[in-house]
Amino acid sequence: MIICVVLRSIKLDAVKSALDIFAQSTGNCFKLSVTSYGNDGQKLVNTLVSPDYDKHRKDLNDLVAIIKTNKPWINKLVDMRDEVTHSSDLTGLSSFMFKKIEPNDTKAIVYYPSLFNGEIVSKYMDSAWSNIVNLIRSCLSILVKVVKSRITSS
Repeated sequence: MIICVVLRSIKLDAVKSALDIFAQSTGNCFKLSVTSYGNDGQKLVNTLVSPDYDKHRKDLNDLVAIIKTNKPWINKLVDMRDEVTHSSDLTGLSSFMFKKIEPNDTKAIVYYPSLFNGEIVSKYMDSAWSNIVNLIRSCLSILVKVVKSRITSS
């Protein structure tokens, strides 16, 4: 069970790190100081909507809209990561369990780590990573456009 919690925690930590790197990269594209995704993305949003930076305002507003659209699943994911990291377990999360084999049984039953709703953790994490990739992809064209405009105006 300890191994399962550690593996879940590592994968969840990587998710939060990916969001922080996304935030830092976004800040770099606009020459803004951003150190983390922070507060479920609110730290990044606050920086992007800052009235101190009006250049590329439409692009900044478009990024904020994308981040806000993705906020519900990100909040859930970050809350899960924090719970596992700081409390070492999630209420309702089950780890590997084995059903006792009776003498007449022809097979063993293994219950995979799953969420309280029965969803297998690995499938949930695959979905979470897919969501992060889609978030980054949806922002990428805006970020590339901004960087290109900075290069051509230099």
